[in-house]
Amino acid sequence: EIRSRHRILADAVELLSSMRFAISALVVVCIASAIGTIVAQNSPPINYVNQFGAFWAEVFTALDVFRVYNAPWFLLIMALMLVSTSLCLIRNTPKMIRDARSWREKVRDSTFPAFRHRVAVELPADQAGNAVEQLAVALAQRGYKIRRSSGDTTQMPVLVARKGASNRFGYIAAHLAIVVISLGGLLDSELPLKTAAWWWDKEPLKMASFQGTEVPASARMPMATPTYRANALVPEGATVDVAVVPQGDGALLLDLPFELHLQQLRNEY
Repeated sequence: EIRSRHRILADAVELLSSMRFAISALVVVCIASAIGTIVAQNSPPINYVNQFGAFWAEVFTALDVFRVYNAPWFLLIMALMLVSTSLCLIRNTPKMIRDARSWREKVRDSTFPAFRHRVAVELPADQAGNAVEQLAVALAQRGYKIRRSSGDTTQMPVLVARKGASNRFGYIAAHLAIVVISLGGLLDSELPLKTAAWWWDKEPLKMASFQGTEVPASARMPMATPTYRANALVPEGATVDVAVVPQGDGALLLDLPFELHLQQLRNEY
C-alpha cells in the first residue's frame, strides 16, 4: 500500500512537471484572461442582462465569466500552472547549468561517427598541431569558446569548442517569469483576503441591515492583511485611514497602514 501511494505521488509529480501539462494550463489561463479583458468584470448584474440577455447572463454568471480572475476554477488552474512550472524549474535547472558548464573534453575517437555533422581529414603528425591552432583561431573569430585537451589513447591535441551555452538560461528565465506572473495573479485575487478573513474569523458587514455607527470588530481586517483591493471615500479636505473591501452584499473594513488626505479635487475637461 505504501509503495502504491509512492507510485501515485510519483505519477502526479511526473504529470505536473511535464511540459505538455504546463503548456495546457498556460493556454487555458490565456483564454480565460482574454475573456476577462474583453468582458467587463464585476459590473452590476442588470448590465449583463441588457448586454447578453437574461438566459446567457445567467449561464455566464454560473461559469464566473463576469469575475474570471477570482473564479475558483481560474485560481485552481493558476495554482496548478505555478506548481507545474516550479517543478519544471526544479527538475531541469540543475541539469541545464551542468550542461552549460560542461565542455565534453573526454570524447573518444569511437564516438565521432555518432555526430551528425562531421568532417574527417587526415594530416601528417607534424602538421596536426599547426592545423589545430589555425582552427582554434577561426572558431574564436566566430564567437566560439575554445579549450584544448588531449585524446583518450594518444597525445594528439584535441580542440573543444562550444557556442550558445547561455541559451539554456532563456528557458530558465521564461519559466521563472511564468512563476512570478502566476504568483502575482494569485496574490492579486481575493484568495489571500478570504484566507485571512477565515483565519481571523472575520465576517463581512451587511450594509443593508447595518443600523449602528460603530463597526463591529468582526468586520474589521487588521493592517497585517497580506493583499487586497479596497475603496476609500475621501471628501475634499478630509483624511481617512480606513478602506472598504466589497464582499458581495456586504463589506469588510480594513485599517490602512497610512493616512490618505485629499487636499483639492479639480475636474478638467
